[in-house]
Amino acid sequence: MAKKKKKYSGPRSSALRAKSKEGGGGKNPIQVRSQAEFERYLEGPEPVIIDFWAPWCGPCKSFGPTFEKVGKVFEGKVRFLKVNTEDQPAIAQSFSIRSIPTCLAMVGDEVADSHLGVMSEPALFKMAQRLDDKVKGVGLGDKVKRFFGRNKGDAEGAEDEGSEG
Repeated sequence: MAKKKKKYSGPRSSALRAKSKEGGGGKNPIQVRSQAEFERYLEGPEPVIIDFWAPWCGPCKSFGPTFEKVGKVFEGKVRFLKVNTEDQPAIAQSFSIRSIPTCLAMVGDEVADSHLGVMSEPALFKMAQRLDDKVKGVGLGDKVKRFFGRNKGDAEGAEDEGSEG
């Protein structure tokens, strides 16, 4: 049975669409301060990963540094947005967020991936890499080459170290 893709159903305006063509500014992660700002990033040229959180949530606080660290790695490729559900309840409600932390990976207004609860750094990295690959149209063959290329380089480096003696 095919899983139905969720889409953003919040309000939109043509003025916001015009601004989104310019792309968003700021460095990862970006604290979303308004509905208009959120929509600008969602409609921008880069895919986004959204962390829905609240200041009183212990697991959200522990996940914050991981979200920031992986966000820095993907700067310029994937936008990492933080949405405080206490300050921006309408955004959370538009995605039917019932539990936090929740991460959504989006391309435009389509949810490409999601995760409920705290994520490990490798899991968040993989989510961001899948999202970036999807946008760039990276195929399975390219992913295999990347995987074996990385492992081959690691093995060669280990052999060089051992031969020095």
